[in-house]
Amino acid sequence: MSNVNPMTQTDFYKVNHKFQYPEGTSLVFSGMAPRSGKHFPLPVDGVVFLGLQKLCMEHLIEDWDNNFFNVDIDTACGFYRRRIETSLGPDAIDFSHVEELHKLGYLPVRIRALPEGVIVPFKVPMFTIENTLPEFFWLTNYLETVISSEIWKPTTVATIAREYRKILEEYAEKTGAPKEMIPFSVHEFAFRGMSGRHDAGNSGVGHLASFVGTDNMPAIDTCERYYFADAESELIGTSIPATEHSVACANIGHIEDELLRAGQYKGQSIEELARILEG
Repeated sequence: MSNVNPMTQTDFYKVNHKFQYPEGTSLVFSGMAPRSGKHFPLPVDGVVFLGLQKLCMEHLIEDWDNNFFNVDIDTACGFYRRRIETSLGPDAIDFSHVEELHKLGYLPVRIRALPEGVIVPFKVPMFTIENTLPEFFWLTNYLETVISSEIWKPTTVATIAREYRKILEEYAEKTGAPKEMIPFSVHEFAFRGMSGRHDAGNSGVGHLASFVGTDNMPAIDTCERYYFADAESELIGTSIPATEHSVACANIGHIEDELLRAGQYKGQSIEELARILEG
């Protein structure tokens, strides 16, 4: 959960669409489908659908309740008005529809979805979304930006992880390698490469759809909070308390003993030993 006003979690170009739809519009029905797998290096038969449940619980319920509906109308709608007017200019749009949404007290949308984790063929919708009250037809595609941004990463990572899993299973079959080791054979260290801890959790869940090897703690937190997993009763993800460069460098004074055990120490200086390690 964040403390960001959810009305600003969209593209600027969408804020005036309410007034651009044809007069009399009462229903907007949209779907999200994977378009193609042309950017995958190997042929794939579809994508692993993942991330919708977290989006619904975290953003469409928690964020909207805590940062919009449960905030007084002047604060919630005033924040949105300020964002629009300081970027698009005063009187850029009418804000009455935002105030009416706040008075309603909930998001009048219906989402129908395939089960998460299934393989969805290209061009087949993973889910659909529609407004349930005619006056809020504009809300369906207003939410499209944040929905796309939250669903893309876990779905894409889960799809890539599945392809790795298929490769490992193929070669385990060919070589006789123990198949019970496959879930541990691809380990994720992606946290530091993500766009923040929120992104790390989204990405890491996709990896955990096929493997259990991970150093991404937020991914396990996400599984427990939004997918009702239980680390005490099932293995969600696992790792080891390993070392790193700073630890090895901190032990440079003991390097003679390490190299002696390795059979490489011949009375060299610390500088010479360091060069041996670097080489």
